[in-house]
Amino acid sequence: MKENHTLLLLRHGHTKPEAFWRYTGQREVDLTDTGRQQARQWADCLAGTQVTEIYTSPLKRCLETANLIAEKLKCPVKLRGDLKEIALGEWEGLSRKTVEKFYPGAYAERGKNMDSFRPPGGESFQDLLQRVVPFAETSLASRQQTLAVTHAGIIRVLCCWAMQKPVDQLFDFHPHPGRLAVIQRNRSGTHLAATALRHEHYCRHDPKQP
Repeated sequence: MKENHTLLLLRHGHTKPEAFWRYTGQREVDLTDTGRQQARQWADCLAGTQVTEIYTSPLKRCLETANLIAEKLKCPVKLRGDLKEIALGEWEGLSRKTVEKFYPGAYAERGKNMDSFRPPGGESFQDLLQRVVPFAETSLASRQQTLAVTHAGIIRVLCCWAMQKPVDQLFDFHPHPGRLAVIQRNRSGTHLAATALRHEHYCRHDPKQP
């Protein structure tokens, strides 16, 4: 049997909605009670698995999710700045209409060049990929099973990476809050084994072999 090295990418739980949509990026937002419940469900699901430590973005929506899981698994939580959401610079906290008003043409340009466009003071999705791939490579090379609690942007670009898809196709993936993506590496290479898994779907299978 081929030995699998597994990277589990869990998006933080559901967060509190805002009065109107704004770019989030690395702004802090709080979990809802639903988000905390999602974390506890994953804790029950992952109990008894090979997960012995949890890596997390230091943003509080991820950190709280990770801590709730770690409390059940009785394992350490390690902060990783490279697991933060994409930095959107001057756009963070702004609505689409505000961006279109004060940065004429920039919204349309981003839509045309989703992989390479950088908001002022921010990152592109290509930058994000380059930031997080070293973590993924290290995890898949040295551990049997790694759990990382992170954000939609990180999960999307790593799904593209695992499938060898261009980064501008990242929105083909839909990592909803509290859902899991699974990347595996064996002798035949790196593979995207699953995306957007709910805890009840993951727990139907042997957690040692997602």
